[in-house]
Amino acid sequence: SEEALIKELLPLLYHENPEVIYLAAHTISQIKPNQFALEAVMQAIHDPVNKNKNGALVEALSGFDISAHFVDIFKLYLLGNFKVSAMARLLLDFEEFDIVPRTVRKAEKHLKHFEHNMPNDSQSDVKRAEANVILSELRSLFD
Repeated sequence: SEEALIKELLPLLYHENPEVIYLAAHTISQIKPNQFALEAVMQAIHDPVNKNKNGALVEALSGFDISAHFVDIFKLYLLGNFKVSAMARLLLDFEEFDIVPRTVRKAEKHLKHFEHNMPNDSQSDVKRAEANVILSELRSLFD
């Protein structure tokens, strides 16, 4: 069954070879129903073992219903490495999210944390500016 196959693939999200991680994540994202595996994929993204290999995992999130995970994706955009940030930005741009005022407040909190701890470089300045635009658009939904 699909569920059994996904359960067999989940341990591969921690494989040492990034290509294996990519193939496992991509396969899981394409099998339906797969929503039960979303939490395991999110855990693999945040696991320090995958710190330099988690871009493929973030890319695979497009195959899941992540509508309730705006803050998680926003945080990945702010704090992730280049590929993680780029993939998260695509998700923020093209996926639909369940947004309520509390969601915006949580995202603002993460942006403030980022601003206080960000490196002083042009890439961080661009990211901060883009994040402010995203949050401004979301705030306007509730004004």
